[in-house]
Amino acid sequence: MGKYSKYIIFTPFTSFQLLTSVYYVKQINDKSIRKILIWTNFTKENIPIQKIEKYFDKVIVIKDFYKENIIKKQFFKLVNAGWLFCFSDWYKYLAKDKEKERILICFSDQNILTHKIATEINRYKGQIILVEEGVNTYLIPENKKARDWYFNKLIGAKSSEYIGQFEGISTFFVRHPESLPQIKKNGRKVILQNDIFLEQSWIKEFIDNSRNAMFSCDILWLGQPLISDNIEDNTQIELLKQLGQYGYQIIVRKHPRESAKKYAPLTNIKNICMFDAGDNGWLPIEVFAKLFTAKVILSAYSSAGINMCNYMKKCKCIFCYPMFGLKIDKSKITGEFSTVTTTKEIIECINNKQNYLIEENQLEQINQNKDIQYIQNILYDA
Repeated sequence: MGKYSKYIIFTPFTSFQLLTSVYYVKQINDKSIRKILIWTNFTKENIPIQKIEKYFDKVIVIKDFYKENIIKKQFFKLVNAGWLFCFSDWYKYLAKDKEKERILICFSDQNILTHKIATEINRYKGQIILVEEGVNTYLIPENKKARDWYFNKLIGAKSSEYIGQFEGISTFFVRHPESLPQIKKNGRKVILQNDIFLEQSWIKEFIDNSRNAMFSCDILWLGQPLISDNIEDNTQIELLKQLGQYGYQIIVRKHPRESAKKYAPLTNIKNICMFDAGDNGWLPIEVFAKLFTAKVILSAYSSAGINMCNYMKKCKCIFCYPMFGLKIDKSKITGEFSTVTTTKEIIECINNKQNYLIEENQLEQINQNKDIQYIQNILYDA
C-alpha cells in the first residue's frame, strides 16, 4: 500500500450518491491516488454494485446494514458505526498507512456510518467534503430525535441533527451556494457543484439499452419516505387516489428507500401505474428525463422534480408539502417550482397550459468544473 500518496474515500448510500461518486472518481487518472468506495445500500433497491467496482481501487461493501430484523440491524450498527467499529472492514482497511493523507467525500453526516467514518478521518487531520444530496442540504430541520435514537445511544452510534453540522467538514459542494444557510457555511469553503446529468454520455454505460421506452403522463409522482417527518404513507396514497379520480394519467416513481408495498393500494386504478425501467430501475430518475413527457412533476419537496424539469420539454414542478402539514422554508429551495395547498390548485397547474415555469433550454446549462478543480487542487496541493 506504500505506493499510494493519498487516499480519496467515497461513502455513498443511495444510487444518486453512488453515481455522483463515480462522476468524481472518473476525473482522477493518477494511479498514485488510492480511490476507495465504502458502500452500504440504505435503499430497498437491488443496486448492481459490480457495475461500479471497476472505477475504484478498493470497494468495501457493508452488507446487511439496513436490516429489517431489529436485533440484526442493531448488531451491524454496533460493529460498523458504534462502540465496536474497530472490528469493521472499513476501519481495518483505513487503519493501514495512517501517515497518508485522506480526503473524504460524503453526502450526509446524519447517516451514522458516514458520521463514524468522518470522525475517524477528522481524527487523522484528513479533509472532509460534503456533497449536496438534495433539498435537505439547505434546510435546518426542527430539533427532533431520530426514530431509533435510543438504540443508537446504547450502541455508541452518532449522527448530526442536520446535514452539515459535523464540525470536521471543511468544504461544501452545492448546486446553489447562495442558498446555503450561514450556520452551515460557518467559515467553510462553499464550492459550486457541477450538474452530473448535463453530460449524459458517461452515464450510458450503466444503462441496459433494451429498456429504452418513452414515458408519457399527465402527472409524474416522485415518492419520498416521509415517515421521518411523521407523515403516514396513507396520506400520500389518498392524494394520488383523489387525482386519479379526475382521469389523469399518473406514473408513480417510488423513492429508493420506499417499499413497493406502500403503493399497493393503487394497483387496481387503471390510470395510475408504477414507473418500470426494468434492470435500469435503480438509477436516479434524472437519468430518464429525456424519455419523459409530463405536464407536471409532483412531490412533497423532492429536488429531483426541479432537476427533471431542467432537462425536459415544457413541464412544471409542483411541491405539495403544505398539504401534508409540513413546514419548510421554501426560500432555501433554489429552482423553479410551485407550492400548492389543495388538490384544486394542483389541477389548476395541470390545466393552465400557458403557465409553464420552465421552458426548454431556459436555464444556462454549462458546468463550470469548480468542484473538479478543487479536488485536483487538494490532491496535488495546488
